[in-house]
Amino acid sequence: MQKASFLGVTLLALSLAACRQHTPSNTVHTDTLHLQDSSLVAPPVVDTPVVPDTMFTATDSLRITEVQLLGKWSRPVQGKEGETEGFELKPKGRIRNLRITPYSMIYDSWSLRKDSLILKSHMQHVMEPVVEVDTSLVTGISDTSLVLFPIRAAQGYEERYTRVGHRK
Repeated sequence: MQKASFLGVTLLALSLAACRQHTPSNTVHTDTLHLQDSSLVAPPVVDTPVVPDTMFTATDSLRITEVQLLGKWSRPVQGKEGETEGFELKPKGRIRNLRITPYSMIYDSWSLRKDSLILKSHMQHVMEPVVEVDTSLVTGISDTSLVLFPIRAAQGYEERYTRVGHRK
């Protein structure tokens, strides 16, 4: 009886192997491949009405004026003890570097858009200078300090500046 069951299982395995079709390795089995085109998926139906953005006010943004930003702002140069870098923000979008080194970014102009400080600059000593636009969120400001979060920076990074001299 054991020989008969062994023989039956062996015959079944051989017949399955014989029935299996061998396909080349570059052939794709479309009957077993399940693809989903996300462009065909309908968005979920929501009964909640759409509220325009104009109805919301940002409560976490600072109210900043250009007058608050005017003046000289500096910070320590990372890795160079005793050295500082920074800029002087002047009226009408004028700006001046406080420290220029070879290959420094030379500031061209500045502007304020709500709580974002926009600095335009170019690289010194370059044959074809490219205008660089740096946008930073002003996350803190006082009479003596300025805290910026550059929008291209990693989460948690910030630049801390100290006011140089007295505000005029």
